[in-house]
Amino acid sequence: MTLAEVLHKLGAGRSQAGQPVNHSVGAELLLSVGDRVQKGAPWLRLHYDTLAPTPDQMSRLQSVLKVGSDAGAKKRLPLVRELLH
Repeated sequence: MTLAEVLHKLGAGRSQAGQPVNHSVGAELLLSVGDRVQKGAPWLRLHYDTLAPTPDQMSRLQSVLKVGSDAGAKKRLPLVRELLH
């Protein structure tokens, strides 16, 4: 939700029908669930246009990533499946 809120403030979404959407604003997740990460490694690439993220927004984004151990991790499921007939 935090990511969606920050992207909305940067212009990626609209609050009402008919409002413009800035298609150059978005985010690219650099990790998937179950990936191993090291402290300080980037996990998100943020794309923005004229409105740069504020220090508060950057802090909020940095605080939402939850890192845990492999112990008790659930089996990864494929995010995309191909159906062949």
